[in-house]
Amino acid sequence: MGLVLAGYGLTRPSPPDPVPTFGAGGSPAGTYGYDNVDQLSGSWILAGDGESYVGYRIDVKPVDLAPAYTVTGRTNALQAFMGVSGRDVSNVAVEADLTRLTSGDPERDVALRTRGLETERFPKAVFVLGTSVNLSTIPPPSSEATFHVVGELRLHGKVHALEVDLKARVIPGNPPVVEVIGAQTVRLADFGIDPPNVAGILDVKDTGVLEFKLRFLHA
Repeated sequence: MGLVLAGYGLTRPSPPDPVPTFGAGGSPAGTYGYDNVDQLSGSWILAGDGESYVGYRIDVKPVDLAPAYTVTGRTNALQAFMGVSGRDVSNVAVEADLTRLTSGDPERDVALRTRGLETERFPKAVFVLGTSVNLSTIPPPSSEATFHVVGELRLHGKVHALEVDLKARVIPGNPPVVEVIGAQTVRLADFGIDPPNVAGILDVKDTGVLEFKLRFLHA
């Protein structure tokens, strides 16, 4: 789901994207007033506003005395589904098209086709929720709540359990929007990705951060 071996074979940094945050705007203006968590029951799909994404953040250190820098990349080529029954989220799946990752450096993005994530061989990353999440403590509209979720991430041809801390909020509107953001450290070795020392020029950390922002609408 978005974690990538950034900087592989390349030596120049690009300005990193900001960490995921809730936006100032909500859903389109309307008369629907979100009053309580019971109104969330049903099926949800991604909003078509282009604001949802999955991405990576990873640190790169030149082996000379040059300072370390951070590389980020994102894709908004996503499919996602969320099922809510009563006050339980029990069905979530997110699929990201890794061939559409962009980092601000086209050469880096091209390199990922055959190196690191090898997106030509492994074009998709998928996260599936493994346990239900209870919403009984969700705060008032547009306020945020923190959840700890457990699932499985399929990445680079490997499947590994993943625990994720995320924040969510419900934005009233017509239609209402459920917005979810999060960032979670992931070990490259868990997915068969070896952090390289590139020709004695770059050291890439053996961990990266999976980042995401998802905006859901009732299906």
